[in-house]
Amino acid sequence: MLAVGALSVGTLSGVAGCAKKSGGQQGGGQSTTPPAATTPAVKGEEGVGTSAPVLADGRHPVYLTGLDLTKRTVTFDLIQFLTGAAAHDAWVKLHPEDPDGPPNDYLIVNDNPKLRTLPFADTVLVNIANLEGGLTTEVIVLADLPAHLATQKPGGSDKRLSYNPYWLTVINGHVTRVEEQFVP
Repeated sequence: MLAVGALSVGTLSGVAGCAKKSGGQQGGGQSTTPPAATTPAVKGEEGVGTSAPVLADGRHPVYLTGLDLTKRTVTFDLIQFLTGAAAHDAWVKLHPEDPDGPPNDYLIVNDNPKLRTLPFADTVLVNIANLEGGLTTEVIVLADLPAHLATQKPGGSDKRLSYNPYWLTVINGHVTRVEEQFVP
């Protein structure tokens, strides 16, 4: 059974701006309890003999790259979604000739091509941006997400399923919430 819930419009309208593939650190959440989902250690990798979580518990900005409703999994590219002073500082480092900062006060940093896959929890909340009549959020069921993504696919060889980034909430190694982040 899928459950749905609401998201404040502030999440979608509180940030607007430009996207840029650039250098920087990968974003991620903090966790006090390690998630259950892990990737097996590979001989020769740092931390051999241990398993690292695919993604720590918390809320993470991502580009969606795959969705398998039969297996109930989502594949994504972890990004940094910077706003305010952090966006300005990163922008100035990347563009010293333009010290005013990024347009619309946000910067997306995507400097790692690694794709990750996580399972969905039994109950998943899905919120999408709705631009009809102003910026609002709309609650949909997970089964309707592919149709929404199909209307937003970037062109060319882009592997993302949508121009907009999404926020994934992870608890114990499972995605419990998917929220679309509107960007102009």
